[in-house]
Amino acid sequence: MGLIEITEPFLSYICTLKKLSNSGDVLDASKIRTDLNNLISQMQEQSQESQALESQFNKVKLPLIFFADYIVYESGFKLSEPWKPMASEFDEYAGEEKFFVILEEELKDNSSEATERLSVYYSCLGLGMKNAYLGSEEELSQIMRQMFKRLFEKYKVDKSSKITPEAYKNVDKRDFTEQLAPKAGGLGVVFLSLLIIWFVSCLCLYHDASNDIEDSAETINSINSEDIYSLD
Repeated sequence: MGLIEITEPFLSYICTLKKLSNSGDVLDASKIRTDLNNLISQMQEQSQESQALESQFNKVKLPLIFFADYIVYESGFKLSEPWKPMASEFDEYAGEEKFFVILEEELKDNSSEATERLSVYYSCLGLGMKNAYLGSEEELSQIMRQMFKRLFEKYKVDKSSKITPEAYKNVDKRDFTEQLAPKAGGLGVVFLSLLIIWFVSCLCLYHDASNDIEDSAETINSINSEDIYSLD
């Protein structure tokens, strides 16, 4: 399990909130806070699988909280009560700006670990995190292209590999495709047979015609000239 896997439920939950908000539902602010805190605790626990993973998560924990605050507060959610930023629990009161400050530092770090962390930032930007760059779409797009280039190099996909190998485990691999080669061979045999029949028929017709001509010639020769004159 890596950083992408343990943060995926948190990011998916934000997607769910956005869908609910788009439908016009009034969202329970207290429940959202509880759910997000539970997901943060879950990520923290899963990150303890290894010291390296725990270190990675601790570096994106606050940016994820900044991201959640921004989406809930800035996306126009209809909440049951005013949203109190979760970042305030960590004495952070300008989380949106700090998110991009940290991101700029991460972009300067060319290590593999930093690139893995960029995958989390990239997801946040893709889900709507803007704020400091709200008035500069081109600058934001440029940052995302820079991130994508690094992520592409790190997570190159083998085009020949299966996207979901599990789906192929119980697949019937027998070939049910109609074989065309035998049919083509059969057509060839039929055509060859017809060609032979045609050739033999022509040969027989030629032989019969030749016999008729010979018979006619013999008949003509048998008539002597006297018989011809006698007709006069």
